[in-house]
Order: sequence, then structure tokens, then C-alpha cells
Amino acid sequence: MIIVIESIVLCLIFTLMVFLMSRDPIKTLYNYPPKIQERVRNLDEYKDKIPTKENKIVIKIFALILFLVIICVILRFINGYTTFIESFKYGFLLWTVVNLYDVIVLDIIWFCHDKHFIFKGTEDMVKEYHNYWFHIKGFFIGEVLALIICTIAGLIIQFCATDKQQDYILHNSEISNNIINERKIDEKMDIIFIKVNNTVLNIELEDNSATKELIELLKSGDVVVNAHEYGGFEKVGDLGFSLPREDTNITTSAGDIVLYQGNQISLFYNSNSWSYTKLGKIQNISSNELNNILGNGDVTIILTLK
Repeated sequence: MIIVIESIVLCLIFTLMVFLMSRDPIKTLYNYPPKIQERVRNLDEYKDKIPTKENKIVIKIFALILFLVIICVILRFINGYTTFIESFKYGFLLWTVVNLYDVIVLDIIWFCHDKHFIFKGTEDMVKEYHNYWFHIKGFFIGEVLALIICTIAGLIIQFCATDKQQDYILHNSEISNNIINERKIDEKMDIIFIKVNNTVLNIELEDNSATKELIELLKSGDVVVNAHEYGGFEKVGDLGFSLPREDTNITTSAGDIVLYQGNQISLFYNSNSWSYTKLGKIQNISSNELNNILGNGDVTIILTLK
């Protein structure tokens, strides 16, 4: 659903840009078929208005940089991507959707048939204005550019996410030591650890029969859970065994760990209301930080006492 919304927004922005340019088409002369460009250059009315090729290059570079910034913002801060491959694939998909919209709707349907794009003195060049193949070739050129821009975007996302995650791991390590020291002072507080994507997080446990049995099981070894994405608010996976249920209707928040149906564990990075047995909560972490660590798609979660 999110890709539909993002695609519509990007297409609307692109449409607005084209509409504004249509008010003064001479500024986009180099987007016209070659024969129309040649005719316009020879018309006295436009001789002093024709943009230079240097201007064309500057505008193209500015547009590519602008799209790179927009796509990085979408990938990182709206979709929460943290790896190169997922960023590249989603970015390329978005670009292709907008590129198809551009060639079919804006170029072939609109540009080729709207009199606002016709230069005075070229009214007889109907065949050239209806040169669909010129715009189709532009689509394939756009796809080649997409490979370059989306590769750069993927590298930027990967670098930023890795750098931030390393900082967080260092910061989290200090927090872990502090909590462990506090635990020595207050033995009433039960804490276990959860490992996700090389990051160790601390879980302060609830006092119930499920957590007591879980601790006993962890004394025999770590519990590994293959968790999958669900609902845009949690990672959920099968424990491989059942724990005692004390289900109540609760509204979760980022960092909550719950037991679902007695044999599944859910790690929440967003909010949801349902009937769960709460196991505990990850300490000292925000929703954004947890999103960065979990990433998108399936993830391996390890529950451990050490």
C-alpha cells in the first residue's frame, strides 16, 4: 500500500513540474524531438531565447541530484530501509513507476497532443509532435539513469545505517554494563538479552509464570527464533515450545516483547492492541533506533542469559 501512495505523490509532483514548464516550453527545447529543435533554432522569434547546452546539462544534473535526495529520504526515513539491496530494489521500482507514468501519461498522452507545447511556427510538424518512439527511447535512457542513481542511493543508505548502528552498538554496550551492575544491586529485577543483527539488547522481564519458565529454559541454552514481518508493527516467530499464558488485552509500544498464542514471540517496533502475555520490554531504545536494528523483512532473534 505504501508504494502506491509514494508513487502517486511522486507522479503528482512530476506532473506539477511538467505543467509549470509547459507555460514556457522554450526552456525545455532539448526535450523535444530533434527536427523540432532544429526548426525552432532557425526561427527569428526564438533565437535569443534558446537555452545553451551548458544550461541543459546543469538542469539535468540538478534534477538528478534532487531526485537522489528525494529517494534517499523516502527509503531511509519513510520506509526505514537500512541495506543496499533493499534500498536499490525499492528505489528502482519507484523510479520505474514514475518513468512509465512520464512516458505514457505525460509524454504520449499529454505532451504530444497539447497545443501549449507547440512552438509558433512549427504547427505543421504534427508528425514530429506525435513521435512516440522519441519518448519511448527516453524511457529506456531513464532506466539506465535509474541504475546509477539507485546504486548511489543504496550505497548512501547502507553507509548511513551501518555508521549509525555501530554508534548505537557502542552506546548500547555501555548501557548493558550499567544495567548489569544495577542488577547486582537489585536482584529483584530479572533481565535477559536479545541479539538481533549483531546488536545485543536488554529485556527487563515481567513477573509472571511465562517469564519464569523462559528463564529456566534459557539456562539450558539460547533460544533462536526466525521472526518475520507482520502488520508493519512487529516481528513475530515460533518459539518451538509453549509457555504458560496469562493473556490480557494490551496496547503495545516500541520495544515490547510479548507471548502470542502461547508458542510465538513478538517483538514490537510500533503499536498494536490485542490479547497477549507480556514478557518484557527492551530498555533504553526508541522506535527509530529499533527500526534501524531490525531492518525490513525476516530477522533472526536470539534470546539468551549472557
